[in-house]
Amino acid sequence: MWYSTFVKRFLFSVIIALLLLFSSAAAVSSLTVDALEAEYGLLWLGKYEGGDYQSSSTPSPILNTLGLTVPLDFENGFLLQPGLKVFGTDYLYTGSRAVPAGIEDKDAFYVLAMLLKTPIVFDFPLNENLVLSGEAGPSFLLRVPLVAYDAGESMRSDMTSYLFGSLRFLYPELGFSMRWKLNRSIALGFRTEFYPPVFHFWDGEDVPFYDQMMVDALMTLRFNLGGEGGEGNGEGETRD
Repeated sequence: MWYSTFVKRFLFSVIIALLLLFSSAAAVSSLTVDALEAEYGLLWLGKYEGGDYQSSSTPSPILNTLGLTVPLDFENGFLLQPGLKVFGTDYLYTGSRAVPAGIEDKDAFYVLAMLLKTPIVFDFPLNENLVLSGEAGPSFLLRVPLVAYDAGESMRSDMTSYLFGSLRFLYPELGFSMRWKLNRSIALGFRTEFYPPVFHFWDGEDVPFYDQMMVDALMTLRFNLGGEGGEGNGEGETRD
């Protein structure tokens, strides 16, 4: 059944992500967890509408995202910042691929997407309140066809196979951010994340590279859990 295949692939992806996380943590003895970061974003999802793949008039969608990350401070100039973000949109299976759909596509699915990311983050403090950051790492996009409209149910298995086939759940991430410390407990940030669809190098689809690319523009709030010491990574306040 389709859900059995999905569960196996979901567990495989989670295991790989956890191995990356714990292997990195094991290499560093000074690991500390002193913050949580909530995020809200607007994500652009690239969609190719030309050639033989023109099956839905819906343009590249802009989606709301919600997420939570946990900065793991190695206290030597970088962080590991695993996180999970959630979003969703309608998809249509065309017979050969799954594409974002619109309200006019009666045989579509509502697809829930969960993005598990594990970037390494390098902080560059400009002063005691302002920090610039760059990040990079692997991420895993887990897309679940939840609600089928009209005749879409008959294509659930094919859609799930496409979404997980050719490693379409694997995305590298590149990101840049700015974070401003409002007080000892809260920092406001803005971050841009870029997810190139590297699976186009081997999936055999004749589409432009921007198809299935994701770009997320985010506002973040970081909550300090480290007491009076500030956020870490050079952001703490000096005690008298």
